[in-house]
Amino acid sequence: MMKGRALSLLLVTLYTGVGLAMEAPASGADGQPIEEITVTGQRSMFELRLQVQDAEDAMFALFNEINTDDQYDVICTVETRVFSHVKERVCLPVYARDAQLDEAQNMVRGTPAIPLQATLSYSTPRFTAKFQELVGSNAELFSAVARHYELKELWRLRRQTHFGKDDE
Repeated sequence: MMKGRALSLLLVTLYTGVGLAMEAPASGADGQPIEEITVTGQRSMFELRLQVQDAEDAMFALFNEINTDDQYDVICTVETRVFSHVKERVCLPVYARDAQLDEAQNMVRGTPAIPLQATLSYSTPRFTAKFQELVGSNAELFSAVARHYELKELWRLRRQTHFGKDDE
C-alpha cells in the first residue's frame, strides 16, 4: 500500500513538474528570457495553384450566369494530352468545344467541313468582346477577374523565383 501511495505521489510530482516546465518561459544562461520568434510560411505552390483554379472556376461560373448566349459559356475540364498520360486543365467556350468536336467527327468520316481555325477566328473576337462588356458592366465579375489575375500573377512569380523559368 505504501508503494502505491509513493508511486502516486511520484507521478503527481512528475506531471506537475512537466506542467510547470511547459508554462514557464524559457530563459537563457544569463537568466534573461529568450526572445520568441514566429515563423510564417508562404503558401505552398500546390495550395496557390488550387486557389488560382478556384478563382478561375468562380470567375467563369459568374460569367456563365450573367452571359445570355450559351455558346459563349466557358466549361473547364481535365483532359489528357494526345500521345501522353499528362493531364491538363482546359477551359474553353462551348463554341470552341463544338468546333473541335465537329472537326474530329468530319476527319473520321472523311467529309469536308469548316476548318477549326476559321470557326475560332470568327467567334473568338465576339467572345472576347462579350467577356469585356460583361466585366465592364458587372462589379462582381470585375472583382472575380481581378482576384483570378492577382492569384495567377503571384503563382507565376513564385514559379519563376522557385524554378527560374516563366513558362506554364
